[in-house]
Amino acid sequence: MNSLLRIVPLALTLWLVACTVGVEPPEHPYASSRGPIVLAVEEVIFEDRSTPPSEGNFIDRRRSRELAERAQSFLKSRLQAGGGSGVARVVVEKAVLLERPKPEQAGYLDPVVREADRVLDGSVAVRIAIEDWSGIERAFARAEVARLRPILENTSVASRDAEAKRLVEDLVAQLDEALQKSAEDNLSAFLAF
Repeated sequence: MNSLLRIVPLALTLWLVACTVGVEPPEHPYASSRGPIVLAVEEVIFEDRSTPPSEGNFIDRRRSRELAERAQSFLKSRLQAGGGSGVARVVVEKAVLLERPKPEQAGYLDPVVREADRVLDGSVAVRIAIEDWSGIERAFARAEVARLRPILENTSVASRDAEAKRLVEDLVAQLDEALQKSAEDNLSAFLAF
C-alpha cells in the first residue's frame, strides 16, 4: 500500500507532462534570401488597413495585430524606393490569425490517441499601388497567402502562442514568395533593376 501511494503521484505527474507539447518560438524572424524589391518611385508609403477580426477573443485580436505588425516590418525591409516619379503605396489589407475548434471526427481510438482538436487559421493580404503625384493609380500588385496549423489537444497556452509565432513567420515567408511573383508579373515597368 505504501509503495502504491508513491507510484500514483509519480504516474500522474508523468501523464500530465506527456499530455502537454512544448513548442519553441522561432529563434530568428524570417529574412528574405532575395535582394530587396526596388521600385522606380520617389517614395514608398506603408499603411496598415487591416481590421481586427470580428470573431474570436482577445487572444485572436492580439495575434492578428502581431501578424499585421510583423508583415509591415517585413515589407519595410523588403521594398525600397529607387528613384523616379510618384509613390508606391504598400497596404496591409488583411492580417488575421484565429484559433478555431477543429470539426470533430469520431473514432474508436479517440480516448487513447491524442489528436488535433484546434486549428490556427492565418492569412495576410498586401497590395502595392504605384501612384503619380496627383494620386492616380498607374499599376498595382496584390499578394494574399493563407495557412492552417493543427494544435494538439491539451497543448498549453504558452505552446499555442509559440506555435502562433511560428505560423506568423511561415506566413511571412510565404508572403515573400507571393509578393515577388506578383511584383514581377504586375509591376515590371516600375521595377528598378
